[in-house]
Amino acid sequence: MFRCVRCDSVLETRTTVCPGCGHGRKDELLDGKYRLDQELGRGGMGVVYVGYDMLLDRPVAVKRPLPGEAVSPEQLAAFQREASSLASLRNEHIVQVYSFGEHQGQPFFVMELVQGASLGTIVQQHARHGTTIPLHRALTILLQVAQGLAVIHRAGVLHRDIKPDNILIEEGTGRPVLIDFGLVSWLQGQSLYGNGEGTPDYMAPEIWQPALGEVTPKTDIYAFGCTIYETLSGRPPFLDVNGISSLRTAHLLRMPPALSTFRPELAPFDPVLQRAMAKNPQERYSHVLDLALALQNAAPPSVRPPLGALPSLPSEPLIARTGPATILVIDDDPTFRRLITRAAQIAFHQMPPRIHAVSSGAEALEQAAASPPDLVLLDYLMPGLNGLDTLSRLRALPEGMRARVIVVSGSTRTLERWPFAVLGVQDFYDKSGGLSPLVELIGQVADQVGLRRSPPALTLLPERA
Repeated sequence: MFRCVRCDSVLETRTTVCPGCGHGRKDELLDGKYRLDQELGRGGMGVVYVGYDMLLDRPVAVKRPLPGEAVSPEQLAAFQREASSLASLRNEHIVQVYSFGEHQGQPFFVMELVQGASLGTIVQQHARHGTTIPLHRALTILLQVAQGLAVIHRAGVLHRDIKPDNILIEEGTGRPVLIDFGLVSWLQGQSLYGNGEGTPDYMAPEIWQPALGEVTPKTDIYAFGCTIYETLSGRPPFLDVNGISSLRTAHLLRMPPALSTFRPELAPFDPVLQRAMAKNPQERYSHVLDLALALQNAAPPSVRPPLGALPSLPSEPLIARTGPATILVIDDDPTFRRLITRAAQIAFHQMPPRIHAVSSGAEALEQAAASPPDLVLLDYLMPGLNGLDTLSRLRALPEGMRARVIVVSGSTRTLERWPFAVLGVQDFYDKSGGLSPLVELIGQVADQVGLRRSPPALTLLPERA
């Protein structure tokens, strides 16, 4: 059943014009095909809406100028520059642009809809609880963002506003995605100089003082260094500085406190960030992948993400797999392992899913590497690797971001759920609820991501010992 976002009337399909209020009429669609449903966010460069492509039957994000403002030639050029630069890039860690146009004299462009919390929000949430993002997960995110930034630079594009708030962690997958290319610049053999635009906490010295040199990919590397610093420490580099003038001086003349000041175990990362945030651009890493490899090599072997998290070439966008779903059940209790397996089997298609049931995090990672799952049913409290550690490492595997995850545990009613946001987890189930509600939840998640299902089938597949 679908409902109108405006008046809650029942619709036959998501693309049906609402019989109650007429929402979705062709005369109110952007360019005759894009419905705007609700505002997602706004900034100095425009407003982004959650929308719907009525022709292709898919949710989208639509960016337009701020309402009520006349569009200057400079703003139109900025919109076209942002849309064209994004449209030329293909990587799962860069938001994808679908189309660009004008409607009633105002420009707009349509993008992939990525819903989730920003890395900045997640860092702050951990800081409020007196902790930081677990190191393995933080490094995995940063290496994947570096992959996306490398693709941007390879295309001759500068982002110019790299910061935690411009990295979204997608709900359901945990995929980090670079967004907001409102300050983007094309290199194209021309000389670029800073004009003071950007977010002050992450602006390189050459943006504050153009006489120091041109804006280059090393300018993005500086901002990425600031982002790494904040992700690992829980605070921006110059938190102790008040006012724009003092912040400008700090970026021009000072290095921030070493990471090891706050977290002594992170001392191996101090020289990495010192080079990434060098005041002289010539002293910084020459390529973002050089920085990423240095970051990876500085990590202790126990939390070092695998090389698969940092491919040398851009990967293809996520593509839905066909055929039976692959389900991974992880629970150290054999009774609940069978119960969860039964619930998954009942919930799914007449074409039985491939279900692998394992008893530990280590065994789960071995199985996930051999057969990447579409759906993971994960017990949180396990000996050895707990649920968070297991999922962090699973997300770093090739295709690990494809999996939707349901945390199934006997303690979900009291379990703090905020630490799971950095992994894209939003579905939880308490074992005391019984079989039928779990079957229903598994079915709902399967429907959301398009896994093939059909009427219940009670046949069980053998589980691993």
